[in-house]
Amino acid sequence: MALHQSHISVAPLILLSFGLVVILGLVPRPKVHVTDPQMELVLKLDTDSIRYEIWLVPGQNNQPDHYYGEVFTPVCYSRTCYPVFIDFKWDLLGNYEKYQLPEGKVLTKSDHLQFDKKEKYSNHELAWVAYIGGKRESRRLLGDHILTQMDIQEGIMYPDGTVTATWTIDLHFPDAKNSFYFPGEEFFAATEHIRVQPYTIPYRCLYSRNIDNLFMAGRNISTTHVAFGSTRVMRTCGMMGEAVGYAAYVSKKNSSTPRGVYENHLKEFMTLIQSPLSNEILTLPPKN
Repeated sequence: MALHQSHISVAPLILLSFGLVVILGLVPRPKVHVTDPQMELVLKLDTDSIRYEIWLVPGQNNQPDHYYGEVFTPVCYSRTCYPVFIDFKWDLLGNYEKYQLPEGKVLTKSDHLQFDKKEKYSNHELAWVAYIGGKRESRRLLGDHILTQMDIQEGIMYPDGTVTATWTIDLHFPDAKNSFYFPGEEFFAATEHIRVQPYTIPYRCLYSRNIDNLFMAGRNISTTHVAFGSTRVMRTCGMMGEAVGYAAYVSKKNSSTPRGVYENHLKEFMTLIQSPLSNEILTLPPKN
């Protein structure tokens, strides 16, 4: 089973809550050791300030049981630096369960401060939570142009390009090892980023090819699945909303349709997109 770094919380590692300060590179970093040959290494990090390895531990019948992590980091307190070793345990969903000091290892003079969830969070309250989980991808509608991966990677600038975008093609899919252990019920994601050239999203992706009066903006525009991995980010979606607003104005002004804006009024629309302050649609407030 593979492990996505964002799913396992290393919050208990943050020794700043003990009044300590991490000093980079002051203490030599020994290797972290695990001797059980049945344990599978699923995540490893080695920087100037911290080194940790997280392992998948089998249980009965050699089935996945929990995650085990060994952590080393240099910590300084009162101008004295200590090598710090801590062992952590997470369940299979990545929820932190406990930590302990390895036998014979010393934390600092503050090691008596245990990480107690109840005491730590007893006076906290939940400020906000989304009542519906946001989906990265759902249904998309077909327009007169379908934006493709090649459009994006080749940096094509279309004459009706109304939105400029630069985000990578950011694809998420079930992690292969997670799929092996939990086929059809994966909960860890793998990610791939494909670099792109600056490119434009054509206006023809922002209206329906078969519904005369329907505009689209955001995560429902006319793209392929792969191209959508770049267009779906928030600021890019926001620019689509602006473009559709201007197109709706041009359409209403000329008693036209969304497609009619492209076919008969594209110059007017693109002038408005490029220099909105030059058009009568916007009225500047009077100077004080």
